[in-house]
Amino acid sequence: SGFSDALDWRPLLFQEAVIAQSACSLCGVVSRKAVKLSCAHAFCSDCHEDCVEQGSTCPLDRESFSEDDLIQLDVSDGYLGKRRVACWNVFSGCSFVGPVAGLLDHYKECKFHVVSCPRCSSSVLRSEIAGHCRNDCRVPPAKEAPTCSRALLDYDHIEKASDDLKQAMLKTSEDLMFLQTSLNQCCESVREGERRSTERLEAHSSALAEQIAGLAALCRTGFTEDRSVLDRVAVDIRNAMEAASVDSKLHFTQELCSQSERLVAITEQLFKSVRVCCGPEALHWYLEGWAGLKLRAFKSPQKAQSPPQYTSGYRVSQLIQLHKDGGRLRFGCFLEIHPGENDARLEWPFGKTFTLGILHPTDRRKVISCEEDASLSENKLPFQRPRDKHNRGYGNSFLTTADEIESGGFVRDDTLHLFLRLEP
Repeated sequence: SGFSDALDWRPLLFQEAVIAQSACSLCGVVSRKAVKLSCAHAFCSDCHEDCVEQGSTCPLDRESFSEDDLIQLDVSDGYLGKRRVACWNVFSGCSFVGPVAGLLDHYKECKFHVVSCPRCSSSVLRSEIAGHCRNDCRVPPAKEAPTCSRALLDYDHIEKASDDLKQAMLKTSEDLMFLQTSLNQCCESVREGERRSTERLEAHSSALAEQIAGLAALCRTGFTEDRSVLDRVAVDIRNAMEAASVDSKLHFTQELCSQSERLVAITEQLFKSVRVCCGPEALHWYLEGWAGLKLRAFKSPQKAQSPPQYTSGYRVSQLIQLHKDGGRLRFGCFLEIHPGENDARLEWPFGKTFTLGILHPTDRRKVISCEEDASLSENKLPFQRPRDKHNRGYGNSFLTTADEIESGGFVRDDTLHLFLRLEP
């Protein structure tokens, strides 16, 4: 494409194998501008642009590439015009083989154009249609194929085509067997994933039930103790006031203030205990495919983003990043703010304290996390009200390393449990 209106997007029957080096390995188009990757595949400009948008990876062999690895393949009009091609009517008997520059002129004068008979609908050469109809649509005798021109009818080529067809059928059979094996593996993976999801759901349900029971017990115990202390203080004050003389009432008033301060302190302690147990609402994200993500990160930096969710009215998501630093992989965790339906009623810029981190799958006391106060950040851009898309992430670019995550037992069934919590 990109050469002329007459030839663009028309199939050409090239007779020279060298032209294949300039053809796109994906769409087969020979274009004016093309690039060749380090893996030896060539792409036209459109396919190359699409590959870059999909992560700079060759779709044929999954190898990554950079712009520095590309070799520019420029095809000029003169070069293309000299390449030898067969006529489009080669299957009708035309023996023309010549340069691309002369193909159109020949095609206009070619004697092997085929038309459909209006009476019997059979395909007949245009130059013979009149005689065909005069002879009551009897098929004329087959002409002897030229010995040098109509190579497609040559026995050797027919035999070669037959061998190629056999090889293609054999490869198709092998591909079908491979697809059947892949399908069986996929079904097994689905069943295994279902089993893991069921186990994880049961574990979380059990943990949630324990937390609810603990919260109820804590509330009952805390408020009972609080009420008991209040009753004792009230009885002591009433008895003391009844037995006291006028001169000693000042002393009892001071004692009352002391008891009141004690009661306030106990109530505040109870509130803190309930807050620690319940905590503000947390968003949970189960990142699957940890092993594959880590393997790709040794070649190029990798990112993963959770689905956006609402908390405290804000629509937010979590972003993690893995990139190589020497012989280790650095793990970063960030908060991203998305446009939401409540934005007009929320406070901007975002100024809450938030916590990002990783939860241990079995021991809830083991946590890798960081706390950030958005109101103290000098960089306010990530916390402005988002408009068309989510803001740039803000968090800790070096929360931990991949080795520390795995050695700490935070990976289970190739899954990482991450959380995000906003303080009220």
